[in-house]
Amino acid sequence: MYWLAGLSRPLLFDSPRAVLDDVLSSGGTQVIRSDGLRLSIGTYRRLLARTELITAQAWATWEQRVQPYLEGPVPRVERLRRGPYSLSVEIPFAASRFEPDFEALFRDPAFESMIAERWIRTNTWRVILDQVEAEMVGIVDLIAEELGSGS
Repeated sequence: MYWLAGLSRPLLFDSPRAVLDDVLSSGGTQVIRSDGLRLSIGTYRRLLARTELITAQAWATWEQRVQPYLEGPVPRVERLRRGPYSLSVEIPFAASRFEPDFEALFRDPAFESMIAERWIRTNTWRVILDQVEAEMVGIVDLIAEELGSGS
């Protein structure tokens, strides 16, 4: 139940962007001498947009496919009571009077397909986050290089 409930956790990555957005919207990139740094900043912005898209797709997979499907075989009350959410919040519901039917759930190939789709979207998100991290490290290195060359 813990892992099943954990599937509902949203993907979260909220990178601070105020400075980035300000630099890009004000034309601040014009003062950057390094073409590589300007290119890297653009790549970083594109990766952030891709992360947002994948996050929305992964959540839509859960919300539109998995969640409605689970309503029958595994009552939401039980997923709340027995899942990871209950570790951080007191759940005010008594046990559901409807028993979860895990046998039916795990025998259904449609459920297997939904889980595979959720995994694909989550894994894609993780891969993009690795790219975001690499781009951030590259930007820091390029900024240090730019600052060092201006002395």
